[in-house]
Amino acid sequence: MKISKKSYGNLIPIEFLENNLSLWIYILVCLAPVVFFSYEKLFGEVYKLIPLLSLIGLITQKKKILFNWKENKASLMIFLIYPLTIFITQLFRWAWNFHEYLDSLRFLFAIPILIYLSEKKIDFTKILEIVLPISLFLSLITTKYFFLDTQYGTNRFTDLFLHPVYYGEIIISMSLILLSTFFLSPYRYSFFSILKVIGILVGFYISIKTESRTGWINVLIIPMILLWLNRRSVKQYFFFITPVFILAIVIILFEFNHDVSSRLIELYNEIRSYPWSGGIAPETSVGLRITFYRIGWFLICHENWYGWGIKGFGHILSNPELLAFSSKYTLQYVYLTHFHNQLLTLLVWYGIFGLIIYLICFIVPLVQSLRIIEKIKHDFLIRKNATILIIFLITQIVSGFSDMVILFKYMIMFYSFMMAGLLAPLTSNNIKEQINQSTLNTKIKI
Repeated sequence: MKISKKSYGNLIPIEFLENNLSLWIYILVCLAPVVFFSYEKLFGEVYKLIPLLSLIGLITQKKKILFNWKENKASLMIFLIYPLTIFITQLFRWAWNFHEYLDSLRFLFAIPILIYLSEKKIDFTKILEIVLPISLFLSLITTKYFFLDTQYGTNRFTDLFLHPVYYGEIIISMSLILLSTFFLSPYRYSFFSILKVIGILVGFYISIKTESRTGWINVLIIPMILLWLNRRSVKQYFFFITPVFILAIVIILFEFNHDVSSRLIELYNEIRSYPWSGGIAPETSVGLRITFYRIGWFLICHENWYGWGIKGFGHILSNPELLAFSSKYTLQYVYLTHFHNQLLTLLVWYGIFGLIIYLICFIVPLVQSLRIIEKIKHDFLIRKNATILIIFLITQIVSGFSDMVILFKYMIMFYSFMMAGLLAPLTSNNIKEQINQSTLNTKIKI
């Protein structure tokens, strides 16, 4: 059934008006961030429905598909590598634990989303510009009045589905993505700009109220990254003004916001009081993390090829070397959870294959996006999606230094959804089309 294209005006891209299925996929893609930040439990169902509809759309239009599997294998591996690594390392250890697959298999759902959105040449960043401010505002309202979780303390702001550490990290990452769109959007002085400013301020407010320090350093890093990415079009004095402005904001927050000052002072004191020269480490927020890193390094040194798996190192935690600096509570805590560092946890669980996961999920797409920006000079859609992908990956890499960003099902689903959406305009067929068009334009000018 054909849909009247005039009835939707410019709200929906023409590629998604071919039939009802395409229209519903686009609507669900737009709603997904809103649902995630207002009711994460429902997001899981939306995340399952989008790939199902995308798969149906790909099957019904299989003769028109231009997606090249070989040329896009690096993008596809992002969603394949985690469950594949679990299988390979379990095979080498001959220790099978099917529970490890339950969350990681959700990576695979993003593959049909990536292919379908690639075929439609979706502008995912444009969607984020519109829906993220709404999402962040709804997150504030729904969490405060419906899903506020007080088990972490009445002062810590988080919902019932995410720990305040993860909640705060994702919120600050999305706020910085919104900030980044000001460097990319041609509509800088419009209603949407006001909406984005409100979204950014709400996001910063929520992140501060979560008291999650994970990701706060991104507030200093991302503006400088944006300046560097836009160095050819930005005036030189901005490279001096921006860090001064950011530093001024940090000082103001430190002086006048109790949540920020108390958490930063606590960070400094806990690092300073840590028993670096010997003795049992304190069970403080920072003290636990430092001890986790030491325990993780010990485990890596004793099994660096195939890792220990999620629960395979329990017997070695009674080693005297570990008990010399770690309490039994800390050892049990790290065994039941993780090491509060993305790379370290992957190395402990999966050995050298954990490093491969990290490289494929974070470093390879980051490098590819940087290369695309250098190669594609004139296509606005491709450049802005590549830029936002870089910003998203950097926020996740930096946040991953102090906690996990792809571990639990909600985190995995959100990461996979964001990656599929941002990678879709950057697939090989879209890049080749732009390069060919640029070459043709150059020849015509000559």
